[in-house]
Amino acid sequence: AGLSHGKKCMENVEKLLHDQNFAEKIGLINEESGDLNSNVPVIYNIFLDSYYKGGKYGKVLSEFDRVSQKIKRVPWPLVSLAMFSCLKLNTKESVEKASQIYNKQCSNFVQKSGFVSHPYALLLCQQGQLEEAYEVISNAFSKSMIRTQLKLFILTKLDRLTDAVAVLEHLATQASQEDSPLMKSGDKQIISV
Repeated sequence: AGLSHGKKCMENVEKLLHDQNFAEKIGLINEESGDLNSNVPVIYNIFLDSYYKGGKYGKVLSEFDRVSQKIKRVPWPLVSLAMFSCLKLNTKESVEKASQIYNKQCSNFVQKSGFVSHPYALLLCQQGQLEEAYEVISNAFSKSMIRTQLKLFILTKLDRLTDAVAVLEHLATQASQEDSPLMKSGDKQIISV
């Protein structure tokens, strides 16, 4: 009964979000900025997240497209859900969709965020586009262990072992300068001993 109720609730939310009169009545889109109004991104995030958790990745992407056609800038959590959906689908078409989102709908800042660059780079890697994956991950914000691990993985796949060793040497240098083996309060562990 709980699953049936949850499904019915999602159907009702979808109907409301698709209802133009309702959207205008509650002010879904800020007419001055062309963006979603202040609380609306959270509603869409929960809505798309429920589809994502249910394995309905195509539905996430179609709803993402519908929303992105109506507004100037898509909030990064929605972009992230779309990227992770493309990664889960892991097809040639999902790479094309992820590339379109990354190149046309993301600001430079959003492109560099791990919430977007990490799934996109991994998808490119899984589809054999290693050079493109390396470029994406190299441009991402650098203070992320996931970024470093992806970069190492891609470099080894590209058979660029000298470059991979240089990344590891840089990590070791950082660790000796910034890391605390005892993980004292306030210290950050960059690489495990």
